[in-house]
This record gives sequence, C-alpha cells and structure tokens, in this order.
Amino acid sequence: SQMSFFLTGDSKRKTGKKRAAPLKAKGKNGVEEVPKKSKRKSKLDEVEVSSDEEDIQYGDGGGSDDESVHEDANQTAFRKAHELLNSLTAGEKDDDEVAARLREHAAASVGRLHKKVADGVEMEDEDEMRHTKHRFSVVSVAMSPCGRYCVSVGKESNIIKYDIEAKEVVGMIKRDKSIPESERKTHGGAIHAVTISPDGRYIVSGGVDAVLKIWDMRTLAHVKDLRGHRSAITGLCFRLNSPHLFSVSKDRTSRLWDIDQMGFVDSMLGHQDGVVGVTALSRERAVTAGGYDRSVRMWKVQDESQLVFNGTAGCISIECVTMLNEDHFVTGAADGSLSIWSIMKKKPTCTKEKAHGEAAGESRWIVSLCAIPYTDLLLSGSSDGQLRVWKVAEDYKNIEEVYSYEVLGFINSIAFCPKTCRVVLGVGQEHKMGRWWKDMEARNSVVILRLRGLPELPTNMDEKA
Repeated sequence: SQMSFFLTGDSKRKTGKKRAAPLKAKGKNGVEEVPKKSKRKSKLDEVEVSSDEEDIQYGDGGGSDDESVHEDANQTAFRKAHELLNSLTAGEKDDDEVAARLREHAAASVGRLHKKVADGVEMEDEDEMRHTKHRFSVVSVAMSPCGRYCVSVGKESNIIKYDIEAKEVVGMIKRDKSIPESERKTHGGAIHAVTISPDGRYIVSGGVDAVLKIWDMRTLAHVKDLRGHRSAITGLCFRLNSPHLFSVSKDRTSRLWDIDQMGFVDSMLGHQDGVVGVTALSRERAVTAGGYDRSVRMWKVQDESQLVFNGTAGCISIECVTMLNEDHFVTGAADGSLSIWSIMKKKPTCTKEKAHGEAAGESRWIVSLCAIPYTDLLLSGSSDGQLRVWKVAEDYKNIEEVYSYEVLGFINSIAFCPKTCRVVLGVGQEHKMGRWWKDMEARNSVVILRLRGLPELPTNMDEKA
C-alpha cells in the first residue's frame, strides 16, 4: 500500500523545465534501435549509451563470444565472493564470529548497518588544532577524502585550504574587490557552503550569488561555474564515492549535478520555503531540510518521487539534517530539538527536546549535525559552548548523550573523515545565517579534533543501489 506521504514525480514537477545536459551523446548509425529514455535517464547514462551503440554497430551477433564473456563474468563474480569470504573469515576463530561479520557486511551492502561505536568515544585537548585565518565567523567546512586537508569558508568570503599534517594554511581563494566584477572568478557575495568531491579533485562552493563554483583542489584554480539556482545556495553534499552533487537553495529547489560531466542533471521541487540543508549517502537519493516550511523531504532521483516528513508546528524551523544510514536520518530544529526519523514512518521515532540547553529561557537552536555513516554515533553543534556526542539506540527510539567537548561560540559546521577519525568544526562568534546574537568570548576559527576510542568503521559504503 502506498504511503500517504509518498509523492510521485508528477506532483512535484508543476513548475520549471529541465535544462538540457551540457554534453549530449553523439549519435551513430543504428542508434534508433536503442529504447528511448527519459531526458534525466539519458543524461545519467550518456557514457553507457555510447558503448551500447558500438555493440549494435560492430557486434557480429555470434553466440560463442557472448558465452565466453558470460563465463568470464561468472568466474569473476565467484572469485570476488571467494575473496570476500576469505577477508571476512581472516583471523576469526569460530563460526559465530564469521556469521556476525557476514551479517554486518550484508547490512552494510543494503545501507542499513547500525554499527555500535559511540560507547567509549572521547576527545583530548592535546589532539586539538586550530587556525584563526578567517576574519569573520566560519560558516562551512569540508575534509578531503584522504584526511590531510580541510577547506573552510568564512563570512568574509575567503576559501581557505589547511594542511592538517603540516599544521599550516597552504592556500586561499580571496575575494579581490579591485578586479572588475565581470572579470572576477570569485563569488560575488557571501559564501554559505563548501564541499570536496569524493575523488579529492575539486572544491565546490556556493553562496548568495546563486552560482556553483568549482575549483581545482590541488592548485585552487577556478575550473567552472555552474548556474541554475535563482537565489542563494545554502547547502552542498556529494553522494559517497560518486561525482553526483546535490545543492539546495533559498529558491526552494534542490538540484543534482554531475561534476565529472560539469553539468546539470535534475531539479527537485516541493519545498514551500528556502531549503537550508542537504545530506546523502551511497544511493541515488538525498534528504533535504526545508527550514521554515518545517518539512524534511527524501528525494528518490531515479523514481522521480519524494517522501515528505512534517515536523511539529512548535519546531519553528528545521535547520539541519544528516543521514545515519539509507533508512534513517536525524534533524535539528530551531526549538533545540533533535529528532530521529525512519523513512517508513511519518513521525519521528524519537525526539530529544532542548538538546543543547536553554539561554534566557529559550532553547538554543541546533545549528549543525554530523552523523558517522552506518553507525550509532551523532555529533551536534549549537551555541552553548559544547560539541555534543550522541548515541542512537539500535531501535532508533532513543538518543542519549555520551560525551561533550568544550568549544566556545557557534558551531556552524561539522565535517568528519572516517580514514583519520578527525572532526573539523567551523566556529564563529555569530550564527552562520545571521547576526541575531554575538558571542564575544568565542574566536572565529577552524577547530580540528580527533575522535578517540573508535573501533574499525564500516568501509563498505560504496554500493550504488
């Protein structure tokens, strides 16, 4: 039975037209034999289409070659299964341990793994690194996949690259107002979001000028502008191990881009107010936070459908969102509450009120969230001077604080690198989206910490279902 909060593509595509993909598959003789695909599907499959055409044009129709190919494919699958079993059984002494590892691997392969890692996690002062090169509040941070570099943006619109191993700033993309605007490569205003591609090649930034700017990670040279949003870009997130980038904006839309192709793929409409946050894991789907429309939406790109989850009227605004696994996510709201959601239920499975306490009788806003994917560990930031570490129960019906670390100011952004177990925080005297409050005791800075006590983290995060 279809859930009442399940919307099909027709109901979300009442306005706006898709733009043509920047690169089109080149036609060849016999291409009409290929079944016609939707525009979106053809964009995603451009590379595959061209190879299919070659098969049609040059294939001899013989059966013997096909059989040998199938045999090779079967042998490859058997070999990979054998290698996987050997790797999972290595070092295990009995069948129960092997069975437990196989169950964990199966859960990871479908994106439902909930590995228990939160107990025993701690952070030490001696691991803390900090740089204060941003003049104003830091609003967004990202980590390179290798864990060596972090990138940050501040309200002064500078993008700074920091070498964590060398403990020094190694590059800056600075807004130069002396260059005429028509010749300027940098953003024409405040930058709200920054991220790094999973292959470590590109930095992507977005802000009030509604332009996605792509930079070379190594040289910081400008690569390309991607246009399409009609208002400020507020959030960016790559799919794990994929060139697909989701962007969200105050224009109420979410957009999908392919950074390998340097082009637009799809747009997603439905939010009733500016979208303020986005999160994604391996599958071709994203979850977005709709701010003052008090809704969260899961976009199933391939199905061209969306699931709608409505927060309570009292939550004021849903400020941030992060995915625990493919079936569960967490939201932070302006009323200070943390909520855990299942994609199978309309309402939260659990809500923690006043997660970061109160100030002057009012709950502190949840400003940032970061889940460690496929585990029970969640990090949250606000303005109470504490980075809080939470443990999510196995049935997702409870959330409890297991640790906190003192960080003065607004924790505007949190990023985590599984490879190094480092956490990077974007900290400021002010909230990332406004100047309602100012914490004069805080320093505008990028803070780097290490999560100690973590067991081996799930590594099978690259399925493309």
